[in-house]
Amino acid sequence: MMNKVMIYAALLMVLILPTSNAETITMATTNWQPFQGEDLPQYGFTVVIAQQALARKGHTMTIDFLPWARAMRAVKEGYYHGLFNPWKNADIEQDYYFSQEILGRGDGHFLAMPTSEKYGLSPEDLKGQVVGFVRGYPVSDELIALFESGAATKREVTTVTQLIKLLKFGRIDVILENYLVAQHHFKSEWPDQTFDLKVIGKDSVDGSLYIGWSKQKTDFERLRDDFDSAIREMHEDGTIEIIRQQFGINDVDIQSANSD
Repeated sequence: MMNKVMIYAALLMVLILPTSNAETITMATTNWQPFQGEDLPQYGFTVVIAQQALARKGHTMTIDFLPWARAMRAVKEGYYHGLFNPWKNADIEQDYYFSQEILGRGDGHFLAMPTSEKYGLSPEDLKGQVVGFVRGYPVSDELIALFESGAATKREVTTVTQLIKLLKFGRIDVILENYLVAQHHFKSEWPDQTFDLKVIGKDSVDGSLYIGWSKQKTDFERLRDDFDSAIREMHEDGTIEIIRQQFGINDVDIQSANSD
């Protein structure tokens, strides 16, 4: 009888342990469709990926959409567990404990009209060009040097839609924006038209999308390890690709644009 009790107790511990450290994980971010947005189904495909990853480790996840500067500050001060989908760079890396795995890539692409014959451009190749981007958008040191030297001209605006209009009217030569983001804004503004801007290159800023865990939370290392482990599992079993397909996110669009 005692042996049966011990066996049942052991089984009960096995069942309890995986969720004994379960938490409600709070994230802060800003709207950046189609990666994440409060107007998107289920808040976007990267949110669904993160929620499913944390659920595999027994956690639930909530997310608030704030102005980006406010979101960064709130996570840094410990009001949230994580900053959702930041790019990692030397300026902010010291403030957060970054995940090793990423939720996707939000690289800044050089976009031009479909008639452009340019292809495979790096920042240094934009000499003599007028480059448009949304004010505050991360720009590489190489591109900043071109602007400061006068070798290239920058045009800053407040929305992606403004960039597309300027490009079509010939006021700028190149847009610096992620292809999927530009595509989303185009389809939202002109749903009956075909998005045909062409990727002619990419800026050198790393656009990998991480979780920046708050160092003010005592368990940030364990949460990061849980997240990273689950993301690797989801890559191996194909879950991430299934989610991307469900949301219509397909990098073939970018590959096709590059091959034209």
